[in-house]
Amino acid sequence: MRYLPLLSLLIATVSGTALAADRPVTIRFAGALGGTPFACGQPTPGIGKTGATVVASDFRFYVSGLALVNEAGKEVPVALDQGTPWQHADVALVDLRQGTGPCAGPGPRTEVTGHVPEGHYKGVRFTMGVPFALNHADATVAPAPLNVAAMFWTWQMGYKFLKVDLTATTPEERRVLFALHIGSTGCGTGGPGQPPVSCSNPNSPRIDLADFDPDRDQVVADPAALLTDSDVTETIQGTAPGCMSAPTDPKCLPILPKLGLPIGNHPAEAQRLFQVAR
Repeated sequence: MRYLPLLSLLIATVSGTALAADRPVTIRFAGALGGTPFACGQPTPGIGKTGATVVASDFRFYVSGLALVNEAGKEVPVALDQGTPWQHADVALVDLRQGTGPCAGPGPRTEVTGHVPEGHYKGVRFTMGVPFALNHADATVAPAPLNVAAMFWTWQMGYKFLKVDLTATTPEERRVLFALHIGSTGCGTGGPGQPPVSCSNPNSPRIDLADFDPDRDQVVADPAALLTDSDVTETIQGTAPGCMSAPTDPKCLPILPKLGLPIGNHPAEAQRLFQVAR
């Protein structure tokens, strides 16, 4: 009789009902601007190559394909929790707005939750963006968080994977909008009224952060690190305010490579937006 528990375990294992135990995991995100904690509506000096003072009014981004890296260096997918307006399928929306003032809204939402097998993890990986199959669906009938109108361009271009809105003050005391909206471009359609079949510029970088302990660390996103070679007070006639991912926009040339994305003849560099903090 004393062998029955072991026998039951073996039968369950063979039948697939006794798998490696999983545990809940929370990936914590935080926002910064120029090295200081992100705060909507607060003047922040020293941004861009001219050291301009900016006031932020938005900071949101989508993550997908979230995975932890175990001690063997293997990528272990995180099964995201469902039934929340912030997560659907393999996608989560991180909203770093405080929900008041110029950042009024349902935010903040700084945690992505899910489950992974038991084990020790030493890194985190994710894609900043929405998977292609979901990126070009009808946002008006999509489930949350893919139904946020402010994060959607058009059915052809899809979602804004990253949305940062800053108002900069020029030396002449003028206020200029600098919008950093990153999403796919060059998306060809499959025919009239059909969604795109591909995008020449997906603009969805895969982020790989080593030395990350999910029980202790957080992922800090600081868009100022993307703007070190940009004049956020500059306006160029015939172009969007800031960088809207257009491959011909000269204001995007010094920015996209710092996200790990090539643009034109400018190769990708190591991404600078996300860092690990304890």
